[in-house]
Amino acid sequence: MKILRYTLLLLLCYSCAQATDYQISGLDDLTVNEIISPIDTGAIYQANNSVCVYSDNPQQTTYQVTIQPTNGSSQFNVSNRYHTIPIDIYWNNKSTAGGVLMPVNAPKAFSGASNTDLCGHIDNANLQFRLHGDKLNNATGGLYQGSFMVIIGAVG
Repeated sequence: MKILRYTLLLLLCYSCAQATDYQISGLDDLTVNEIISPIDTGAIYQANNSVCVYSDNPQQTTYQVTIQPTNGSSQFNVSNRYHTIPIDIYWNNKSTAGGVLMPVNAPKAFSGASNTDLCGHIDNANLQFRLHGDKLNNATGGLYQGSFMVIIGAVG
């Protein structure tokens, strides 16, 4: 039995030179339920988290997202004591799954930040990770974890 879990460890929000504050709310741990042998090597196992990105400046709805592994790796992954499995991280400026494949430590611009605190309780973005079944061939059963940092800020 293989259980995979990815934990969001840290979130940074910061003030920008334009005096606009960007914030993100609603981030939760992302968990893929049990993956039971035999593994479907063509499957994509995924977890989604709809979130709210907002700005205190109604004129500033464009923002950038940077996602970084907290372990200093040059790729996103989950691991246990014995194995490391690469994963893909996606960001969508809608509350639905999918979106743009995020590179490690490279900011990408998006539009659609709300100017209403907590987005009026209507999420406007989505964080997703995908684990490809073909990467699980040599994985042992157990709990796999990893963490990454999401940074939201002004474009540029």
